[in-house]
Amino acid sequence: MDRFERLISSLPVAFEVPAEGMLSFVLAFIAGRQGILDALGAIDDVREALEEDARDWVEDTLPEVYAEGMRTALHSENTPDVDPDTLEQGVHDETLDLFIDELIGQLAQATHNISEQAKASIREAGRRNLAASLDKGTNARQQAAEMERELREKGVKFVDRRGREWGPRQYAEMVLRTHTIEVSNEGNLNTAAELGSPGVHVHDGGPGDVDEPCKKANGQNWSLAYARAHRTEHPNCRRAFTPLPSTWEGTLDRE
Repeated sequence: MDRFERLISSLPVAFEVPAEGMLSFVLAFIAGRQGILDALGAIDDVREALEEDARDWVEDTLPEVYAEGMRTALHSENTPDVDPDTLEQGVHDETLDLFIDELIGQLAQATHNISEQAKASIREAGRRNLAASLDKGTNARQQAAEMERELREKGVKFVDRRGREWGPRQYAEMVLRTHTIEVSNEGNLNTAAELGSPGVHVHDGGPGDVDEPCKKANGQNWSLAYARAHRTEHPNCRRAFTPLPSTWEGTLDRE
């Protein structure tokens, strides 16, 4: 189930390094080594470069992931020997384009969120500097050192829509791992539908997965529609499907 680890291993690192670069610009501003406009501009440059790297990765990698899902369905012992070139490619291309756009959007939101937090830290540093200059009893150098310590301890974080904090690398790993499984499973399900399969057999709840719905789903037989609505159960889910034979006449656990 870790068949995509090789593919997703590079981009999370690409997220971590620019995030550290953004933090360095914030710290440079706090230390007085860089002006506020230069620091904000440098953060925008890093964000734009990261978004471009993410887009390139997605456009290069997701087609390979989707094709892997198709191959999994085609090579199943339950499916007939079919030439992939005979499949309706238009359906697959359209589906893949939707997934590419969705993942690019998610990663762009993450880079925007990270850069905005870095900028907010700069603005907070400016506010503290102004307050310190107005308060003669405040040691500005000591206050700058305190803020630098806070930032180094916390780092630049991504906050998702549920309010959960992620480090840039951890968030990228989670999004990519979840998305690659969903894309592969969609390729599998679309191919199964073309082959006339009435449903799929579920493989889930492997080692390290303590999620009860995953354990319960493992070994069940689902309709294609239900499987498509439940390609994954949770972030970092490893769910996979095997098409049922076109001649299968059993009872589906989920319609």
